Amino acid sequence: MSTDKLGHAVPRPPTLWRAWEETTRYVIHHSRQPATLALAWNSQGIDAPWMAQFNWMHNMERVSRLDSAGMALSELWQIIEHGYTFFQNAEDARRAPRAYPENYVFGEMEQTLIHRLISLGIGHCQPAATLIFNFRAEPNAEPVVDARLICHARAQTISGAGPDLLRACQDLYPRVVQKLGTGPRFG
Repeated sequence: MSTDKLGHAVPRPPTLWRAWEETTRYVIHHSRQPATLALAWNSQGIDAPWMAQFNWMHNMERVSRLDSAGMALSELWQIIEHGYTFFQNAEDARRAPRAYPENYVFGEMEQTLIHRLISLGIGHCQPAATLIFNFRAEPNAEPVVDARLICHARAQTISGAGPDLLRACQDLYPRVVQKLGTGPRFG
């Protein structure tokens, strides 16, 4: 007997963030409309500390005031899963952002950079800072992750971008260090 069909055609993404990316791509592929996933950390304010939002086809769902990025992304999916149907079959639904442990929200390097960015925001953007990640995708275009650290008192926004979360964080981090004067300057 052949074992060719024992594996899943759709592998489960390794992290909750990647599962959201895959789900967003799936929605775009089937709807032929753009979609955006936003995740934000705020040092204070009505959404603090974590907020997540998904926009697609004239729909928007949002959660806020959650204690971690994982809680925000997980709760957002719970709301969407109860109110909408995205996946055409159980195999496709393997990419859904559900049932991830708290330590599988981001990859190790992503987590390290996000932690450093939050620390820089807390240390140099008082009294309030916001870190935002927007995963933007459109039909027939490569997705982009925009990353921004906003220092509210300074009225300063530092931006970075990349084709995925890791590269967006890698683009943003040296810019933050340079603009906030927190370490060596990068060219």
